[in-house]
Amino acid sequence: MTYPASIALEAQARLFEAMRSRIATLYDLDPDDRAVIDTALGETDLDRTLARLVRSLLDDEALADSLRSRLNDMRSRLDRLKERAERKRALVLHCMEECQLTLLVDAEFTASVKRKAPSVQVEDETLIPEWLFVPQPARLDRQALLATLKTGDLVPGARLASDGYSLAVRTR
Repeated sequence: MTYPASIALEAQARLFEAMRSRIATLYDLDPDDRAVIDTALGETDLDRTLARLVRSLLDDEALADSLRSRLNDMRSRLDRLKERAERKRALVLHCMEECQLTLLVDAEFTASVKRKAPSVQVEDETLIPEWLFVPQPARLDRQALLATLKTGDLVPGARLASDGYSLAVRTR
């Protein structure tokens, strides 16, 4: 939300609260009474301002969903291109090895066949000395903790907490 929109929404909310309080006091009604709320909404633009904001949020969510889908498509395309390039690299290497060519010079590039650097191949991890292992710090499994707490079990140092409210918007 842009800064001016936030200011406008705050002003509408203050006006609504003032109108609701005034109507409730004037007619000796409960400020939470539906009639008082409806009357205050009728005297302000708060409901229309909020509706515009919800429409804007729906547009943003639709754009985010569309972008997510497009990014997934582009990631898939990237993976296909990387795989295709790797197959071509393997084909060139195979052909150069078969023909015993170690160097290919072109105006745009130079390709050479080189021996790979040695890599580790673990045959039996249990035989490797302990000093070659890196200790890993314990990590809290938050999903398991949540599932445990939801069953009603007590876990020292943790509890279920409600972080307030969330806005649900249905469009169908």
